[in-house]
Amino acid sequence: MNTTPKIDLMIVGAQKAGTTSLNNYLNEHPEIIGHATLQKEFAYFRDNNIFSNGYEKAFQSAFTIPSGNDNRKKIVAKNAAIYNNETAIKHLYEHNPEGKVIFILREPVSRTYSSYAMEVFKGWMDRDFVEIKSVVGNNNMEDDMYKFFIEPSLYIHHIDIIFKYFTNNQVKLFLFEDFKTNPGIICKEIFEWLEVDANFSPTIQKTHNETKKAKSKIVSKLIYNLKQESNLIKKIAKKVLPYSIFSRLGETIVESNKSTQSAEKISEDMSLLLQKYFKPYNEELAIKTKLPIDKFWKY
Repeated sequence: MNTTPKIDLMIVGAQKAGTTSLNNYLNEHPEIIGHATLQKEFAYFRDNNIFSNGYEKAFQSAFTIPSGNDNRKKIVAKNAAIYNNETAIKHLYEHNPEGKVIFILREPVSRTYSSYAMEVFKGWMDRDFVEIKSVVGNNNMEDDMYKFFIEPSLYIHHIDIIFKYFTNNQVKLFLFEDFKTNPGIICKEIFEWLEVDANFSPTIQKTHNETKKAKSKIVSKLIYNLKQESNLIKKIAKKVLPYSIFSRLGETIVESNKSTQSAEKISEDMSLLLQKYFKPYNEELAIKTKLPIDKFWKY
C-alpha cells in the first residue's frame, strides 16, 4: 500500500509574485512539511519526465519526513509555473481533489518586467525589453516575449483554468501588494485555513529570490547552456546524482552568479504602454474576483 502523503496545499503562482518567500515562511511552521529550500519548485505536476516516473519518487526526492515527529501533518509545495498550464493544474487536481491552492497576483507591469529581468539574469533572454512594444502592438502571441512575459500576466485567463478544477473553498487569491505589506497577516490566514496553529510567527523579515543583476553575463550564458536538456554534462549529472541533489546543485550555481545590485527599472514609457495594455484584463479580473485591483494602480 502506498503511504506517501499527498500535497495538501500547492502554491501555483504567479511567477515573480513572492511565491518563494511565502513557501519558505509557511515551511517554518512545525506542523508543515515543505520541500528543500534550494529546490524552489516542486516540478512533478509540470515536468512530463518527472511525472512519468511517479509521485512517490518525486516526493522522496523533494521532501524529508522527520522520524518520530507526528506534529508535522500538512504537506506544502510550490511551483510558480503551474497556474498558466492546464495540464499541470489537471494533474494537481487528480493527485488530490481535496487539495488547496494559493495564487498570488502581482501588478502585471511590474511582474512582467521582473520576469524579463530574471530571464536576463539567467542568460536566456538577450533582447531589449523595448521590443515588447511591437509584440503587444501586433498582438504577436507566438513571440517568446509574449508567451513568457505578457501571457503569464493575463490573470483573468489563468483564474478560469484554476476554477475549472477547484472550488472557491479550495482556492485563495492574494495580491502581491498585500503580501509584501503584511506577510504575517497573510501567513496567519493560511495557517487557519490549513487548520494548523495560527499563532505561529514565521521569520518574515527576509525576502527570498529577489531579482538581481548577474555578476557576469558570460557566466549567465554558460549556466544557461549547461541547463539545456541536450547538454552532455547535464545528462551525465542527472543520471549520476539524485534529483534533489541535482536540483539543489543547479540552484546553488545560479545563485553564485547573483550580485547585490538590483535590476534596472522599467522606463516610464514602457510602463505606461503596458498599463494601458493590461487595463481591460485587470478590469475584467476585478469584476470576476471582487479583488481590490485598484491597488495595482496605487502600486
